[in-house]
Amino acid sequence: MKTIELMEKLRKMPVFHVNDLAKITGLNAHAVRMLVWRLYKKKLIRRIERAKYTAVESTLAMANYTARPSYVGLYSALRFHNMTDQIVRDIDILVPKSRKTIEINGYKIRFTKTKHFWGFEKYRIDEFEVLVSDPEKTIIDCLMSEKISIQAVFEAIKSRKIDMKKIGDYIDRTNSSALAKRLGLLLEKAGYEFELCTNYAKGQYVSLDVHLPKKGKKNKKWKVIENRAIA
Repeated sequence: MKTIELMEKLRKMPVFHVNDLAKITGLNAHAVRMLVWRLYKKKLIRRIERAKYTAVESTLAMANYTARPSYVGLYSALRFHNMTDQIVRDIDILVPKSRKTIEINGYKIRFTKTKHFWGFEKYRIDEFEVLVSDPEKTIIDCLMSEKISIQAVFEAIKSRKIDMKKIGDYIDRTNSSALAKRLGLLLEKAGYEFELCTNYAKGQYVSLDVHLPKKGKKNKKWKVIENRAIA
């Protein structure tokens, strides 16, 4: 098989395994290893991790297909939905099982484990179907992961019209009072009238920003210690 013909086939796959290459070419294991080495040296393919390679330029597609099942989330989803102006080079992928961060072509692909594996949709990116969390689930994931700053979450909420029914359903689905308290406060400050969260606003106070000491004004309605100013 000619290199041009082979590359056309490989570019239709966001990620391919050496076994895929063997099936496409009909070569034995030794010949496949030599072929991979030649393609890699010519910079026609890039190594993702052991026995996994890519020939495409779409980093989101490649990252999403590196781990299956998975979906693009957190900062990467915020950028995808134009919910933040911050430039983020690394790619955030949510997965049901823990995985180590990998690096490819100067990009870090960070995997975040979540037990709430839902709230994503298919989007067409560079001819590939890529799973990305929808805007409301992106906000939920950002708050629950505690990896995204409260200010960034607040700006994301203000960046677009939030589907309040969907966000309410998502809060019920997570069944997290801490999430409901923080999100209820943020939604209210963003100008939304949202009473559903108050059903969860009971018991102990939670910090608005989990990374700062529990010191500040106590919001009695939401049971949140406003230990960080947001605007």
